[in-house]
Amino acid sequence: MATTKINKREIKRKVISLETKINILDRLRNKERVIDVAKIYSMNEATIRTIRKNEDSIRKSVASGLQTSMSTTSCVRNVAMERMEKALMIWLEQRNGYEPKQRLME
Repeated sequence: MATTKINKREIKRKVISLETKINILDRLRNKERVIDVAKIYSMNEATIRTIRKNEDSIRKSVASGLQTSMSTTSCVRNVAMERMEKALMIWLEQRNGYEPKQRLME
């Protein structure tokens, strides 16, 4: 699970598998209500609506991939972007009076 720190508090983010998203989309196609699907999968209604909104891209992703790749999708990030984000975070922490926890060139 990915974590994000905000005000020294960790927020855990769940990664929803493509298989689960397809199951959710199938339920919505069968005229189940968003609130009912959200309760079944223990998710927020907004998450279910976002999955429904992205239905085309989710189904294309599953159709183009193999069965083994149905668990999750990943995105490769540019190294320069990662370094820039670290530098920006250090600068923001220094401006706000916090000591940087990580150095730029790790």
